Amino acid sequence: MPDEESWDFKLHEDVETDEVMVTRLIIHLREIAMAYPNKTVLVVSHGGPLRMFLAKTGYAMKRELPGGSFKNAGYVKVLSDGVNFFIKEVEGIVKPKGGE
Repeated sequence: MPDEESWDFKLHEDVETDEVMVTRLIIHLREIAMAYPNKTVLVVSHGGPLRMFLAKTGYAMKRELPGGSFKNAGYVKVLSDGVNFFIKEVEGIVKPKGGE
């Protein structure tokens, strides 16, 4: 399935799409950035939302970050002005060769 179509794929009627999940995460990250300007904030999440966030912000194609590619204790350092996100460092992501 092409990346564009996969954002709206529903595994089951009771499960949100990747688009809905990452939009919810981005809204909360923007709220945090606005509430704590110029502060360092730790946000903890599962690998799935982090993978989708990295794909949505252009770090990699969605298909390059399949389940299991974000390892335990991995992290993402992000700067934000409350609107945009700037990926500064990523640790613990294993991208398969060829995006498979």
